Amino acid sequence: MTERKKEIYRRLNQPIPDEVEPDYISECILNIYALASRARRYTESGVLPLSVADVKAVFGFAPCPIDEWLVLECVFALDDMDCKRANEAIRAKLRHR
Repeated sequence: MTERKKEIYRRLNQPIPDEVEPDYISECILNIYALASRARRYTESGVLPLSVADVKAVFGFAPCPIDEWLVLECVFALDDMDCKRANEAIRAKLRHR
């Protein structure tokens, strides 16, 4: 954590969280998800899920040291959570119109 972030915690009188050891595999999966999300498609009523092709295109360019099927499972689990959250927010805005 940077000194600036630590100072923010101090000024807010919040405990500084323990440092998390970087995990190479998690970083790879999150990086693949972030890059694949750039291909995300939208409709008027919400966010569409990523496709296998979207993720595989990134996997070929940003390889990960684990099997492709496991990367797909992880990325789609993250995508499901993000799509659900985004679509709920969109529906809430539409209800308040």
